[in-house]
Amino acid sequence: MVLCRSIRLLAAAGAVWCAISVAPGPASCAELQPGSLAGGGPGAGYRLHKGLAWAGAAGLLALAAIVLLLLRQRRSGRRAEAELWASSQMLQLVLENMPAFVFWKDRKSVYLGCNRLFAANAGLKSTEEIKGLTDLDLPWKRAEAESYRADDQQVMTTGIPKINYEETQSTADGRLTEVRTSKIPLRDARGGVIGVLGTFEDITERKKAERELQAANRRFSEIIEFLPDATFVIDKEKKVIAWNRAIEKMTGVPKEEMLGKGDFAYGVPWYGERRPILIDLIGMPNAEIERKYEYVLKSPDGTLYAEVFVPRLNRGQGAHVWVAASPLMGADGKLYGAIESVRDVTARRRAEELLAESEDKFKTLSERSQVGIYLIQDGLFRYVNPAMAAFFGYKVEEMVGKKGPKDMIYREDLPLVLENLRKRLDGEVPFVNYGFRCVKKNGEVFYGEAYGAKTVFAGKPAAIGTMMDVTERKKAQADILRLNAELEKRVEERTAQLEDANKELEAFSYSAAHDMKAPLRRLNIFAEMLETEAGQGLKDSARSYLLNIRKSATQMSKLVDGLLALSTTGKRPLEPGLVPLGGLLQEAIAETRAETAGREIEWKTAELPEATCDRAMIKQVFLNLLGNAAKYSRGRAPARIEVLYSRRGAEHVIGVRDNGVGFSPDYADRLFGVFQRLHKAEDFEGSGIGLSTVKRIVSRHGGRVWAESSPGEGAVFYFTLPA
Repeated sequence: MVLCRSIRLLAAAGAVWCAISVAPGPASCAELQPGSLAGGGPGAGYRLHKGLAWAGAAGLLALAAIVLLLLRQRRSGRRAEAELWASSQMLQLVLENMPAFVFWKDRKSVYLGCNRLFAANAGLKSTEEIKGLTDLDLPWKRAEAESYRADDQQVMTTGIPKINYEETQSTADGRLTEVRTSKIPLRDARGGVIGVLGTFEDITERKKAERELQAANRRFSEIIEFLPDATFVIDKEKKVIAWNRAIEKMTGVPKEEMLGKGDFAYGVPWYGERRPILIDLIGMPNAEIERKYEYVLKSPDGTLYAEVFVPRLNRGQGAHVWVAASPLMGADGKLYGAIESVRDVTARRRAEELLAESEDKFKTLSERSQVGIYLIQDGLFRYVNPAMAAFFGYKVEEMVGKKGPKDMIYREDLPLVLENLRKRLDGEVPFVNYGFRCVKKNGEVFYGEAYGAKTVFAGKPAAIGTMMDVTERKKAQADILRLNAELEKRVEERTAQLEDANKELEAFSYSAAHDMKAPLRRLNIFAEMLETEAGQGLKDSARSYLLNIRKSATQMSKLVDGLLALSTTGKRPLEPGLVPLGGLLQEAIAETRAETAGREIEWKTAELPEATCDRAMIKQVFLNLLGNAAKYSRGRAPARIEVLYSRRGAEHVIGVRDNGVGFSPDYADRLFGVFQRLHKAEDFEGSGIGLSTVKRIVSRHGGRVWAESSPGEGAVFYFTLPA
């Protein structure tokens, strides 16, 4: 009977081992739950079934009975003692060889015994050394030892087992391990608690594997979450377990509404109804795939690719999407789910359509163009339009891929063409535009003109451009050059004749003006003598006649002086030098003040620079302009004369402004002609030659003259000198 009881206790001990060793490992891909890829799902950790927990408790109770049996040993009789000894030895052997750490303590948490594995873990040489020790005497950290003793007292006080809880433990060699512990109360024959029995299992490697799995899941989840393409994952039951940010943005459906959903719920954001999509074809035979989708590409690893139109995107306007669906295979070769990525290619499709339209337009334009169009690569024509082929007398197919510049360019011009081609392909110049001679199929030479740039064709650099037959234009240009040469010769001849005529005219005008001065002077003298001799007997009318004769002679004399000055200005050679214009202006102002003594004139002058000019001539320009300003501002109180200056590019711009009577801008172009006057002689004296002299002097210096005014608002006369 004792032997039978021992056998039953051995079976109970086996149950104990089963209870403490059957602990699920890390969850497989098949056990992934909705959201588990986010790192927090229940499938990421260890789980213990409720039934297994109760089995562990029952096993511990059986083990407790074994320990009590070993402790009592109060049977009488030699045979019974022998049987008991044999069964005890067997039970001790079982405890020693169990792959779990087993120990038992008395009511004060003092160790009564342990198995060999526990003793080695505690740094003891034999199981006998454990007797009488407490957790405080073992290599555990004090906090650990106190926690163990507190658990003992809880189990013994409440009488309730504490099964499969996790805690840390320091080993004798200083390592920190993680263990799963179970403790039950030991009771005597009357049911009183006399101690505690415990087992624990080292789960350090399992926990490490669990954390590594969780970390891998988190990394996988983060990769999916931040993929630029819209991506989702389903398990083998076709429930959504991942729904990334990009797909949330694309569909407008947040992951909270999609995680855990099955029954083709992932088809709603695309089609508005629950229906299979590309991911559901994973693992299906090709015939089934071809039946459901018109165009699907299947790669050797089972990934499916397709481009489809989905009507629900873009606020119901629909979109073209490129879809890739891949199986998720475990290390065991089993299918645990699938992943699908979606990319909106609507814009690309539209670009392709526009490109096709553009290519069609280009082809139509190129084929009908009268301008030659070409593309050269590797020394051969890769494309020519009909016009280009016609220039050379070939058909298109005779040139493309068969002919190149070396076959069609005049020998002497070929180096120029090849060099320009090289510069384009090497990127030395962005484009070229030049002419050269070409040779037709029949040997005839014609002139071509090309405009070309660099492009890429079939992934390699190429030269593209246009060409025209400019033979007729070249002939026209030659005719024009010949006519121009003849015209230039005629112009030179006429210019020489004109210069001779001008010289004769200037000589005549100078001589005539000089010869007229003496008669005018005598006329004025005789009129004055006649008036003196006649005395008081001269009638008033006769005296008026003599006065008019003298005024006319004086005016004529001034005109002659002006003509002489104008003639001298044109004949005298320039004597240029660096002249301070400010000082020259002050000299002219001083002379003008002397001639206008007694008048109230306000002067204002700008600071003038130095300029290269003929000093005497430019002083005459200042005198004429200042004199005009003083004359035509007569009657203003006060008269204001201002000299202006500005620098405009390569010119010094100088102006003389007055507040005089002004003139109509309609007649501004007449002011600088000889004898041109805009006011009556009786109002303002003058010969009409002063501004003509200004224009001639400034023109000889390479400058310009002009005037601005309005009647009654004064005038400004400008002239420029090269800077």
